[in-house]
Amino acid sequence: MPQRLFSVQSAGIHDGHRVERTRSGVARVLWWGLGGVALAASVAMLSGDHARSWFFFEDAVHHLVGPDGGIDLYRDHPEYQFGPIAVLVAAPLVALPDGIGEAVVVVVGSLCGVLALWCGATAVERRHPEIDRGGWDRWLMVAGPMVMESWLRLAAYTAHLDDVVLLTALAASGLAIERRQTTSAAVFLALAAAVKPWGVVFVPLALLGGGLRPRRRALLVGLAAAATWMPFVIGSPGTISALRAFALPVDPNSGLRALGQLDAAMPGWDRPLQLGLAVAVTTFAVVRRGSWSTALLVGVAVRLALDPATNHYYTTGLVLAGVLWEADRWPGRLPWRTAVTAVLLEVAADDIGLGGLMPSLRLLVLAALVAVALIAPRQISRPALGGTAGPPGWSAGRETVERR
Repeated sequence: MPQRLFSVQSAGIHDGHRVERTRSGVARVLWWGLGGVALAASVAMLSGDHARSWFFFEDAVHHLVGPDGGIDLYRDHPEYQFGPIAVLVAAPLVALPDGIGEAVVVVVGSLCGVLALWCGATAVERRHPEIDRGGWDRWLMVAGPMVMESWLRLAAYTAHLDDVVLLTALAASGLAIERRQTTSAAVFLALAAAVKPWGVVFVPLALLGGGLRPRRRALLVGLAAAATWMPFVIGSPGTISALRAFALPVDPNSGLRALGQLDAAMPGWDRPLQLGLAVAVTTFAVVRRGSWSTALLVGVAVRLALDPATNHYYTTGLVLAGVLWEADRWPGRLPWRTAVTAVLLEVAADDIGLGGLMPSLRLLVLAALVAVALIAPRQISRPALGGTAGPPGWSAGRETVERR
């Protein structure tokens, strides 16, 4: 039996018995290497331009605990585009001496990129025990640097704590789903939705993983995330109105421009459309495809397509979700589609003298990605070597075939 990339307990079934896998020596070196690069790069960046957005979290903590803030935090500061849990996570870091908390969030946040990729890669490997060690090693050699290059921009250069927690929690939920740890998956999904408002689009992933009453589980995930906002909504009645009235400026290269939005400010219909469409495509990916990796990809893609901003760190979520989706959809192959998409989005985020073509390029690339992810031939699981079939999201001991 071929050796496998990751050390995963009970990853497959052979003749009715669970099989343990060994980790390749190349994989060990690669994972430790990624961790070392993340650590060294983040520490090196501390001496230069780093943590450019950390002040948002510092200000939010001061407003939350200060005499003029408290429960009116989001009513008075609707520009904070992160959830209350993000403020609570940031609070102990802000309390540290000057510069220490900032350094911690940069270094730990960068290492979270390795953790997120490990969780997602381990989950995908469990779905495809038929792929040999060499295929996974080659994938990791390419996917690892791709993710870390983008992740350092998110965690070290901007220090967006909310997005770091969101993406790490989503990757961890994928691993929990594959391990049929539905309670853990629900907790990670609730954390993702509570730390960042757009994380709510991934609540449908709670339907995966088997177990009883998946719809009730998804409902509880949504309610748990909503509960973190209740003190602010109930205690400060103007919060909802303030959040609804707040409008981000529309970047000249935003996909909204391609839809005819020429005003400087984000239109009132954008957020409802963005969230509604993202929830719809993630739900479709879960119900019809039974795939958490597809759900992650299409949810992130819709968010980027309809967002008024085109910040470079937005691409991090797409790169992470993309390499995991390609590993799941075409196991053992290199994630070249994600690489091409990321390059095109980076080009579309900047003004390179092509006038109004950039918004259309951004929108078309992301729309094409969603279409490919949702309509590409599916991999249908069937029992292999005496294994038994499980519910969507559970893939132990199976071989895959394609079906259009």
